Amino acid sequence: MGYRVRNVCVIGAGTMGTQIAVHALSFGYKVTIFDVDNTKLEKSLQKAGFAGSSSRAPIISPERWMNAAKSLKTSLSLKEALKDADLVMEAGPEDIAVKRDLFKQMDELTSDNSILATTSSSIPVSRLLPCTKKDKQCLNLHFYPPIIVTNMVDVMGSPATRAEVMDAAVKWVISLGCVPLKVKKELLGFCYNRIWRAIKKEVLFMWAENFVDYREIDRAWMIANGTPMGPFGLMDAIGLDVVYDIEMIYYRDSNKPEDFPPPRLEQKIKQGELGVKKSARILYLPGSRIQQSGFLQS
Repeated sequence: MGYRVRNVCVIGAGTMGTQIAVHALSFGYKVTIFDVDNTKLEKSLQKAGFAGSSSRAPIISPERWMNAAKSLKTSLSLKEALKDADLVMEAGPEDIAVKRDLFKQMDELTSDNSILATTSSSIPVSRLLPCTKKDKQCLNLHFYPPIIVTNMVDVMGSPATRAEVMDAAVKWVISLGCVPLKVKKELLGFCYNRIWRAIKKEVLFMWAENFVDYREIDRAWMIANGTPMGPFGLMDAIGLDVVYDIEMIYYRDSNKPEDFPPPRLEQKIKQGELGVKKSARILYLPGSRIQQSGFLQS
């Protein structure tokens, strides 16, 4: 059975879903994005002034990206959005119950040859398979923001995923100007996110236990690695609530007390200090810039 990606549907018009949809559209794919909130796409596009936040050149021009954004087709009907989709990517909250519900609907409303993917930051697709009969056509496709400069994508199937589906997904990722990071066996956190999680866990511990101020950690990281932001700047960009949810996934997987996210992080979330999704401030380092709010509010 052959699989070819021409029509793409993204479910969820949050920051990541919007970036994936616009990026695919700018590379010539027919793309539809679905969300129950008809104002979410516009809000996500307004936050997309990210081209200047990296020292790396974008793989496409900001003008090309914005032109694609203006022509993005939205739908408030999931049935219509999925009708002709060759590839469906759910970009919902990092909540396994929500994702299982979406996969059930994706299974029911797509054709027999549709590829079903989750853009989850950590959840292996095998945990969503009880909700679909298309288990051989499911996989993880995890993008890293902002896509036009962080052009790598984790590609990971479950033990049931057909080799042809993996091949089609890899070819599609390459066609977007991105580098596929192929994970040969299912692993919580995939490729780069597994590395990032180890760093994130350690710096959160250093900050939460008051060993080192987060500013010093970010300055050290930026100087040592020549990057425009450090671990805390990146967490601010992701959203502290999302960071917490992902940490809870690792904790539930291991049940080890040391994997439970710091209470100090949960406190910031309860206070509404979520990161740049709430507001933005700039912390300067000579030659570098990071935008923060969740930690700068402390």
